[in-house]
Amino acid sequence: MPPSLQPPFTSCACILKTMANKTEKPAEAQNQPAAQPSSDKKLKNVRYRQTMPSMPTRPKDTEAQTRKIVLWGSLITLLLVVLLIGAALLQMFVLEPNRAVASVGGQNITVNQLQKAMRLNLNSSYNQYSNMQNAVVQLQQQSQSDQTSGFLLQLYQQQMQQVAAQISNDAVASNSLDTLINDQLIRQEAKKRGITVSADEVQKEMESDFGYYAVPLTPYPTYTPAPAVNGTPVPTTEPQAQPTSVSQADYQTKYESAVKYFDGVGLGVAGLRDSYEVKLLGQKLQTELGKDVPTTAQHYLFDYLRFDAEADAQKALAQLSSGASFSNVISATNAITQPAVIGSGASQETWMSKFEVGSQYGEDVLPALDAATINKPTGIVTSTLGGFHIFLVKGREVRPLNASELQTQQQKPFTDWITKAQSDTAIVNRIEAPTKFLPAEIKTFIKNFQAQTQ
Repeated sequence: MPPSLQPPFTSCACILKTMANKTEKPAEAQNQPAAQPSSDKKLKNVRYRQTMPSMPTRPKDTEAQTRKIVLWGSLITLLLVVLLIGAALLQMFVLEPNRAVASVGGQNITVNQLQKAMRLNLNSSYNQYSNMQNAVVQLQQQSQSDQTSGFLLQLYQQQMQQVAAQISNDAVASNSLDTLINDQLIRQEAKKRGITVSADEVQKEMESDFGYYAVPLTPYPTYTPAPAVNGTPVPTTEPQAQPTSVSQADYQTKYESAVKYFDGVGLGVAGLRDSYEVKLLGQKLQTELGKDVPTTAQHYLFDYLRFDAEADAQKALAQLSSGASFSNVISATNAITQPAVIGSGASQETWMSKFEVGSQYGEDVLPALDAATINKPTGIVTSTLGGFHIFLVKGREVRPLNASELQTQQQKPFTDWITKAQSDTAIVNRIEAPTKFLPAEIKTFIKNFQAQTQ
């Protein structure tokens, strides 16, 4: 390294070494008295000390600066950790619960709402299953001696299987989301039509559901048969007796139990009242949509023959064409059970609406009934529900629908509307699969339930 680039402490070391060599004295001279330096030597030493470079020293504040750097580094690290934890908590408790799973008319359905609906759906299905299970146990004890109990036992067992099928990850997730979507559709459509529900209506509906009537119900009017249509009496049903109210204390107990139930799934009192509000809105909307439904419809009175094979139906039609009475062919058909049943027949004694006929025999038989000559057998009518039919129409006229059929027809416009709205992507946007958001405790419960019931 060139002398000019050598560090100062290297030059200093060399100078000190040189000075040491120059000042060494022989041993014998060390014992002699030291001579006083001359004035020239003193001047030279002074000049040397003035020109000798000084040794480098460490700055006094280096340790303080180091401590500051460590302190600031620790504070920054701590701040980053706090920010990361805060971001995780924000994601877990704010962003994720408010994440949109679907939207209805631009209004989001969040993960938080969906998970609460899932808990409510699962609890409801499991309670229904448990009640049926208890009923099955009782019916099993009675079925050995009671034929009716045996029939009910089979019915309850079938219903139990249907309910058990709803206690699965896919069913709970999809059914819960569908319920939330339907609720939003009802609320938004009711708002468009100016349909509202008051807090007093909600309260009265809850009381009615729990069997409590603060004001005694008005007794039903005395039963009077409906007037005949074209000389034929219209079938009517006896009015039911008004229910008896439970006590205020019993109502309060049931109400508190319901609140506790809704608290358990995170919905609380507000969720309980909301469920009744949307129920009433749905009923009013259904009434509004079904208000123009006709209260009358075409009715038929007829006998029929039904065959599994077209060849057998052709044989029966040939017999009728040859003059055999319809009743005799019905009897002969019902009597054939060997080697196998070929069909069946019956003489209807009550009028059937076109809706009931369509449900039992298939809507494709209605044109044949409308075109048939009264008291003359039709040709062979093929039904989409299966079988080959021959009808003998004895009467055909427009008659009032009974209460049950009228209610069904008034519900149809509402059902058609909500089904169409659900599939309209311009209204309903299903953003993510609901199964992604099943809470862990629900998955565990369903897994254990399925393991026990399989």
